[in-house]
Amino acid sequence: MNPWAFADEFNRRVEFDPKFYDLFRGRRLLVEGDVLAKAETQPMPDHARLEEKSPRVVAIQLIKRARDVAFRIRDRRLRKPPSIVIAAIALDAGPVNPRLIDEVISVAGAVRLKLRERTNQRGTVQVFNPAYSPDEFTDRWPENYDTQSLYDADLRRLIVELYRLRNESLSIAEKTELLKRVFGESVASYAIDSYLDARRHEMEAGRLHMGRQGKVLGSLAAPAVIAGARTTPVRTATREGGGRLAE
Repeated sequence: MNPWAFADEFNRRVEFDPKFYDLFRGRRLLVEGDVLAKAETQPMPDHARLEEKSPRVVAIQLIKRARDVAFRIRDRRLRKPPSIVIAAIALDAGPVNPRLIDEVISVAGAVRLKLRERTNQRGTVQVFNPAYSPDEFTDRWPENYDTQSLYDADLRRLIVELYRLRNESLSIAEKTELLKRVFGESVASYAIDSYLDARRHEMEAGRLHMGRQGKVLGSLAAPAVIAGARTTPVRTATREGGGRLAE
């Protein structure tokens, strides 16, 4: 294998997104204020902040987290889809979306599309190192098409949940439970705490108020909620919670 060549190729093709930087840095500044400026005087080069990453990188990290949660909860005694396979497929997922929730949906959809292929003798997908073609990332996973289809179903459930988060008017409690179910408790706690801190600052500025059932309501000037999900209901187009989802 040649993981160094792949890392170089990945970093070359995945670009920094200024819109993503502005969105998440602005939200973090709103929450942390002057503390952030003091902390940045002593940077930690081995730990990039969220907004300093491409939304594609963050999307891949969240998809891997969802994979780990799915395999842990179901106590599957199977080899998990390798992270490098997900990353390699993500390179061909099309243009990067500045909204993180849209980017996760897009990358998960691209992986699902790839998982429909049966291109080798085992009847399973093949993914190669784009920087070194003899290097096959799928030489040990998936073992068979059933294993491949199992992960395809996991990704479909992930996309359905993210459609709900993006398109439906959910309470804080409902958002928390959804995020815990998909990404685990630590990610859900971080996301909701950041969201509530930002909303508290906006409430203090007179731009938001709390509605019934714990929903946060905002003026037209209020920014989007966590991960780009909307606080106002959108009429659903399908039973999945908005937008057509390919079977």
